[in-house]
Amino acid sequence: MTAKQLNVVAIVPTILGYRKEAGKESRAHEVYDCVRSILANSYEDLSVLVIDQSKTDDVRLALAPLLADRRLKYLWTEKPGKSHALNFAIRSADADVYLLTDDDCVVPPDWVERTVAVFARHPNAAVVFGDARLPDGHSWDRTYTPFVSFGRERLLTPSFLPRIDNLMGANMAISRPAIGRVGLFDERIGPGARLGGLHEEVDYHLRCLRAKPPLEVYVTPATYVTHQYGGRPIGAPARQLLRTYRAGQSTLLTKHALGGDLGAACRLVLLGFEPFVGAAANLVRSGRPRGIGVIPAYYRGLVRGFRIFALQRAERTHSEARRRSSPPGLTRTGSSDACAGRSCNEAETQRGMQMHADEPHSLE
Repeated sequence: MTAKQLNVVAIVPTILGYRKEAGKESRAHEVYDCVRSILANSYEDLSVLVIDQSKTDDVRLALAPLLADRRLKYLWTEKPGKSHALNFAIRSADADVYLLTDDDCVVPPDWVERTVAVFARHPNAAVVFGDARLPDGHSWDRTYTPFVSFGRERLLTPSFLPRIDNLMGANMAISRPAIGRVGLFDERIGPGARLGGLHEEVDYHLRCLRAKPPLEVYVTPATYVTHQYGGRPIGAPARQLLRTYRAGQSTLLTKHALGGDLGAACRLVLLGFEPFVGAAANLVRSGRPRGIGVIPAYYRGLVRGFRIFALQRAERTHSEARRRSSPPGLTRTGSSDACAGRSCNEAETQRGMQMHADEPHSLE
């Protein structure tokens, strides 16, 4: 398969308002800048899906200047959660590659072509992670902005202790075969999920590497986005984000440890000790045990992980009971098993499918 044969769908999930997990207020102009930068890509076979979970029309109205571009599709879903939004988009559009970014990022005009080129170099790639760069003029004295930079393109290999950092869903691409193998995102985790937390992308990459046989996951500096609006002021907002990261890591590892992953269990134990070691080192150096504030977040994540595992077991038991009660020859669809427990048959509310310049009210 050549690069130009790949059909690409770029997905931008968004929900306006204050995000507790992110520790910031998201605004409609950020979504507009993100979508406009994607539409500036000239890749031929590209569609853009904006999945809006906001309670207002602000996103739809902000995107009004872009209505003439028929590559753009707007979908609205009432249920919150980034993982749910991503699954909704994937179920709504067929593609060879799903290219994911966040609504507080902007992308270069060759972002799609660069990503497709990675899949051309590695035809069996299931997931590709690229760089998320800092915006111009960024100052660490004033702002904490999550970023990731990969020194070289390489294949991630399965390891006993799972990787739980230095990956960002702000620049992530997934192939259709990967979804066929490991399913959709786990809607119990990720920003906006009922149980809260982050790291839906880390969970997905771990499921790929733990598959039998493992799927190919690459990291590369060849493709990048800019985390333009992702900064948090130094102080309480930045500390809140770091604590949310720690809770998300704990949730993720607990989920996999309870599922029988011994490496995740060992990594979970090490994660619990890290704040104490770091606080002790800071106490010696500066007289203050800085870093100890993430400890409660670790235990919150632990509790969430147990709750997620309990929900998984309950869904599996319910699914098995339904199969046993089905008449012979009757196949039930939409079960949690069929889509790896990711709510495949949920009813959705769509506020609009295609945005047309000559139909400004088609989204009502």
